[in-house]
Amino acid sequence: MRTEDTIIDDKLDRIDTAELSLIHSSGPWRGDYDYDGWYYPILQYSKKKLTYETDRLPAVSSYAKLIASKSGDTYLAGLWENNLHRGLLWKLQRRDRVTFDELIPRLASPSKYIAPSWSWASRRGALDLDNTDDMKLECGILEAKTKAHGGDAYGRVRGGHLLVRGRVCSVPGGRLQKLPLGTPYMDMQCEWLALEDEQYVAQCALDWRLTNDRGTQLSEASGRSIEAIVMLLVSSGHSTTPSVISRNPQEWEDKDGVPSLEVMHGLLLYPTGKADGWERLL
Repeated sequence: MRTEDTIIDDKLDRIDTAELSLIHSSGPWRGDYDYDGWYYPILQYSKKKLTYETDRLPAVSSYAKLIASKSGDTYLAGLWENNLHRGLLWKLQRRDRVTFDELIPRLASPSKYIAPSWSWASRRGALDLDNTDDMKLECGILEAKTKAHGGDAYGRVRGGHLLVRGRVCSVPGGRLQKLPLGTPYMDMQCEWLALEDEQYVAQCALDWRLTNDRGTQLSEASGRSIEAIVMLLVSSGHSTTPSVISRNPQEWEDKDGVPSLEVMHGLLLYPTGKADGWERLL
């Protein structure tokens, strides 16, 4: 298959060959390690500007079929059922974020439906992925389904939902504190801090930008958008570079012999206004 945007074709000539080596191996599927052969090309693909936004999933359908044939996994609008503990943890790069008042109507009533809010395909813009080593699922995926737009389960979708059981909490105090621009590893960290009694709780990334009327970045996120959010624990892992994900994100922590740091990963969810309905706002 070749779309009019010629993003990815059956020969996969637009995918980095180093990543493809993971997929074309003759050995057995290696789980998380081989899923990287899907996610990292997708991060590069997310930077492309499509003539038709509805091509976003069809353009990678041939590659998705290859992954499915190797892994035996179920494809879910750009994600994989057995790897949701990693695949859900994408985030939109700062330069491609719109304001909260622009984002919510766009999610509720998109001009053209592309994907459910938990899929990276639902957002227009370059993505990053927050993953660590040896990640495991910390919530229950009770149901995960998408509805194909036509006959191709790997192409366009017209709907989808996740039913999840897990541990949630509100944002402490209903506010987030912006990390200073000079913070070490700023580009690698989520740039907002959740604090309780001035003690570290979590680092967060928002899918929208927060500025005043003059376009200046605010130092605090608060109000109805933050008060309504809940934090859902999705997975846990370990990092051998604790300076990247740190309880002291404003300090350098590159030291010899620093032990592996346990990391908890989650999603920020915003209520849709429907019964038990939530939108993903990482």
